[in-house]
Amino acid sequence: KKEISENIFLKSINEISNFALRHKVKILIENNVINKKNLILFNGNPLLLTHPIDIIKFFKKTPKNVGFLLDVGHLKVSARTENFNLINSLKKLNKIVTGYHLSDNDFIEDRNLSFSKRSWFIKFLKKRLNYYTIEVYDKNINKIRGIKNFLEKILNKWFQFYLYYIYRKVLSKNFSMKKRIYTILEVKSRELYGKILFSIQMANKGYSVVIGKKRSLY
Repeated sequence: KKEISENIFLKSINEISNFALRHKVKILIENNVINKKNLILFNGNPLLLTHPIDIIKFFKKTPKNVGFLLDVGHLKVSARTENFNLINSLKKLNKIVTGYHLSDNDFIEDRNLSFSKRSWFIKFLKKRLNYYTIEVYDKNINKIRGIKNFLEKILNKWFQFYLYYIYRKVLSKNFSMKKRIYTILEVKSRELYGKILFSIQMANKGYSVVIGKKRSLY
């Protein structure tokens, strides 16, 4: 079944890749995440791109304009679930990495938690990539700024900082909308030009992202 799913996925990637190539766009595909609840629910792992061995094999089959986006949070949870060595796997995947999604968690679920300069993955990050995203869901702006500042020093890159507004409709007597704010950081190297918008995957069900409702903090 997984082989069939992979073939379908690769066929779709090839079609998208051909279209992207005509527009000089590079595609990034991230590693998936599997936790123990999923493993029990499906009586095994039905997902693609959760194990480093499978990931490396997969990207040998993709077109040249398709790169690997390493989500370190996904890797951490999958390592505990599938019982592979987290640090060794990160080092191996760094050989094919094109960009990163950066966040931390408790090994149990992909919670998109904040992180620090002492977090497990920091010293292993490659420094000459063009794509780094701090994918942290946190309302503490000062904490996010702290992450931004120390990463700029480590990576020698500058971060474009946006607030993305996440809305949820809440039925009430006056049919008002309550608002929650999460943050995500977007980074570009000094050599890149133009804006790059990234998709946001929400951990909270019932929320939708309003792209374009952003306010620069610079």
